[in-house]
Amino acid sequence: MPENRKERKEERMMKKYNLVVIGFGKAGKTLSGAMAKHGQKVALIEKDPNMYGGTCINVGCIPSKSLVTSAAASASLAGSFEEKAERYAMAIAEKRRVTSMLRGKNFKKLDDLENVDIYDGRGHFVSENQVEVIKADGTKEILEAVTGLYEEIVNPLLFVRRISLTANKVVREKDVTVGQSFEQLDLFTDYAALE
Repeated sequence: MPENRKERKEERMMKKYNLVVIGFGKAGKTLSGAMAKHGQKVALIEKDPNMYGGTCINVGCIPSKSLVTSAAASASLAGSFEEKAERYAMAIAEKRRVTSMLRGKNFKKLDDLENVDIYDGRGHFVSENQVEVIKADGTKEILEAVTGLYEEIVNPLLFVRRISLTANKVVREKDVTVGQSFEQLDLFTDYAALE
């Protein structure tokens, strides 16, 4: 197929969104839900389905509190090493049950919204307004938002870019954001309120 014909075919197949969010953490899920409820078409990309809901739910606050609660209950009980090992296994099972339940609730809350498409895969920018999603099976998909990407955040290890909404003089119809910073969430909450 000639190159320009192939490019036109890929362009026709590209999905377009008002907002593309990389990261299903606290800010990503909250922003996606809020924008979708305001009629915006949103793509939410998460590289690890075991991280729906973000760090707090999956590997941070919630699992650690579950284990602390179980440990406190276990400490008040006597018993042999085997009995303590059994209580430990039960604590791990409870932590997994809680995190799995919360992860499922977070996924369902967004998956049930008509204006949200959830992509499992790694997202990265291929142009100023396009994000490529590489799925676990190696297939790729390009998502597009009309406006481009902006300044780099200082920590290059995060591979995060942010949108400087505070510098805009007009409200834009479409934007792309990456990451899960509270600053982004605050800005987009203000942005959504303007519409």
